[in-house]
Amino acid sequence: MSPNKSADELAIRQVVADWIQFTVEERVDELMDLMTDDMLFLTTKFPPMTKAEFEKGTREMVGKARIVPQAEIKEVQVEGDFGWLWQELTVNVVMEGKEPVVMKGRTMGIYRKCEDGKWRLMRDANMMP
Repeated sequence: MSPNKSADELAIRQVVADWIQFTVEERVDELMDLMTDDMLFLTTKFPPMTKAEFEKGTREMVGKARIVPQAEIKEVQVEGDFGWLWQELTVNVVMEGKEPVVMKGRTMGIYRKCEDGKWRLMRDANMMP
């Protein structure tokens, strides 16, 4: 790691790494702890999705689909208790009996440092098709 990266920037990068690991390993409870309670996912095709809606959909996919995300973080910035990043994201989804689906695109996340000192994702603007 570059010596110019702050502890907060490294912590936000770790949230992304944990997100990928917990998704692959289907560790839904730990995945939910990476988000603030007021989390919103913003996409190009659907209305904003809440944390509760994301959790419901994620739990429904456990055991039915293998989801493997890969992220290439392009930039992380931190100002006080807020941080943001943008990344190139690839998500591979494999469901039994179906052709694998690969989605690629950019995402921008806004992170908040919470009272317990942990960085959590609070907004995700996802521009994948």
